[in-house]
Amino acid sequence: MEEMKKADLRAYEWLNARPVINWSKSQFDTFPKCDIVLNNLSERFNSAILPARDKPIITMLEKIRSIIVESTKKRKTAMLRYKDPICPKIKKRLDKQRDEKRWISRYFGHQLFQVEGPNQQFKVDLRMKTCGCRRWELTGIPCVHAIAAYNKLKLDPKDYVDDWYKVDTNLSTYDNLLGPINGRELWPTTDGPKLLPPDVKKRTGSPKKARRREPDEEVPNFTKLSRRGVKMTCSLCGKTGHNKRGCKRIANEVHGETSGPAERDANDETPVQVPTTTTPTPV
Repeated sequence: MEEMKKADLRAYEWLNARPVINWSKSQFDTFPKCDIVLNNLSERFNSAILPARDKPIITMLEKIRSIIVESTKKRKTAMLRYKDPICPKIKKRLDKQRDEKRWISRYFGHQLFQVEGPNQQFKVDLRMKTCGCRRWELTGIPCVHAIAAYNKLKLDPKDYVDDWYKVDTNLSTYDNLLGPINGRELWPTTDGPKLLPPDVKKRTGSPKKARRREPDEEVPNFTKLSRRGVKMTCSLCGKTGHNKRGCKRIANEVHGETSGPAERDANDETPVQVPTTTTPTPV
């Protein structure tokens, strides 16, 4: 935060005005077992339902329901084919960290370890599933220091991954699925007030399909690179700070001023001849 304060005071004040538990991993709650600070899931969902968002309300909901049903079926089928007890990404992550040779673990008894590495040292408690780096508590996945301790005891770290990352747990999330329904002509009628059609008054411009963004949310532009920080160079005079459209040299030539008063020779008293153009008289 001190480094950020030196770089950008406004960014420092903007973050300080918000609860630290919402944006700093050092203050995250260890109950959810998740250290993700991105909203990729909601962005992916918004992208998937984009074709359905401009439909009438009933048609939109039906399309969203179909998208959820198809996506759930694909994910559950893929999970049933997987035979390992933990999820594939977690297994790949553990296998990669298990090959780390930089960490040396020292056993102190009662499943307490001191793990030392490049200019770092952490206390690991295998009984409480805690480590000084807090990654294990935040994610529920043994960190590289805990893996070094398990290797010392010749134990498999996969057996100590939190239950949230087990295949059986993931399959249980698909137990309460959306079921089939009858067509609209078989839906029961209600005695409620009749819904009026939406306002069909034509607005100026093309209709908006993208979701509404927050006031302080930056709108990404994936088709054009930003020119922020790039110095413009005039292709005519070679000077920076402007382009050929704003070049004063061209403006002077257009108005017949090839040189300003300060650029004339002090001993030259000959008046500057301003070129004139004549327009032919039509016959």
